[in-house]
Amino acid sequence: MIVVGAFLWYDGLSPFVGTICRGILRLDQFGGLDFSFEHGGDYNDPTDGFTGTPYTVALQTDGRILVGGDFTSYEGVARNRIVRLNADGTVDPTFDPGTGFNDPVHALVIQPDGKILVGGDFLQRGDPRAHRTAERRWQLGCHLPTLRRVQ
Repeated sequence: MIVVGAFLWYDGLSPFVGTICRGILRLDQFGGLDFSFEHGGDYNDPTDGFTGTPYTVALQTDGRILVGGDFTSYEGVARNRIVRLNADGTVDPTFDPGTGFNDPVHALVIQPDGKILVGGDFLQRGDPRAHRTAERRWQLGCHLPTLRRVQ
């Protein structure tokens, strides 16, 4: 299970008791922290993990993980409010959203055909025609030129 949100540690009341997790973690089948997953655990490195808050997560059939929210980078890699991670929690460099979104992403849905629907408060996504809640589709990490305003 992948968990995202506004948290900095897991299983403790402070960084001195629990394990540092900057906005994302994966739990094993027993509810314990899965240490094989990159979770932004370096307390002294402000670029480790998310630079903001992730709000939503969607799992792709190939095991990769889409995360949306109000952040500008993950693990020091610029990704404006949307990032795709490999199954181990590292950034997937084959998914480049370009300039990303200018405001938070609150919803991600992966369609059966693999296309990704994105919803949120954004006014732009590298395309001035995108306004407020819009639908943007990607196929296997490649940007498709379709954009439809959702009323």
